[in-house]
Amino acid sequence: MLFKYAIREKNERSSQRIGSYDSNFTAVLRQKFPPVPKEIRENFPNGLVLYHESNQTLFPDTEAKNEDYWIIETTGAFRSERLFILARIRPHAQKQTEAKFYRASELYFTLSSASDPQELKDFLPENEFRIIGRNSNSEELIIQTKNFTPKRLKEILTKLPKETPIIESIRLVEFVQNK
Repeated sequence: MLFKYAIREKNERSSQRIGSYDSNFTAVLRQKFPPVPKEIRENFPNGLVLYHESNQTLFPDTEAKNEDYWIIETTGAFRSERLFILARIRPHAQKQTEAKFYRASELYFTLSSASDPQELKDFLPENEFRIIGRNSNSEELIIQTKNFTPKRLKEILTKLPKETPIIESIRLVEFVQNK
């Protein structure tokens, strides 16, 4: 009986923790957010909302401005592994939504043919970016970023390729869940 009470109390406290889905406040800036979409709750049941931004788009080739972006912190295959997921929620007709998930802290960079990874490493601010590998299928560099708010990701995707001829393109890494 005492054990059940302790578990119930623990679950109640964690559901009200800042950033939890039921708290309605982001963990980082303590900004109010709307109810978390069921697509996020189903795919990441124990996540924390770090950031939420609405009525915009991260994708330069998209006209839609009514997309919601959520940065969710969750655990990976190992309990100590922290994953940061960017959830892109797009409303459609008949109150249905489309959800896509990306790794929030990792990006794929394609370099111009005359450039090499060392040039990119020298260009990128060391306190924000780190080259962590190469995609063996596409040959794109995998870059980790420490600042992955939706607003900052949009700046990286749109402005960074324009700032240097070293970078041909940048794209988000889709998150594939192993179920």
